[in-house]
Amino acid sequence: MGVTLRTRDADPVTSAEAVADTDLARSQMEVLAIFEIASDEGVTALAEHEVIAWGRRLGSTYSDQRLRSCCPELERKRWLTRTPAFKPGPTGTRRAEIWALAR
Repeated sequence: MGVTLRTRDADPVTSAEAVADTDLARSQMEVLAIFEIASDEGVTALAEHEVIAWGRRLGSTYSDQRLRSCCPELERKRWLTRTPAFKPGPTGTRRAEIWALAR
């Protein structure tokens, strides 16, 4: 799913900024795709650790942190919404927020 982007040698500073912006947008689109695919399989809401698990299953190359960070970023863009419910976190010691596609 993720694509490796490279910077230009001639102008590495602005090139690196462009790569970062593109990577941010692509990772957010990938997380939206994860929610759409999960929805097609009857899963309408995911905790961040579940987003990561779905991403790995679907071949994402983004880091766990990048996939996690996309949820609040997409909430600010009004693509995802935080549900009032919680699930046990991946270790079972903390509770995890649950996210859903904003409709």
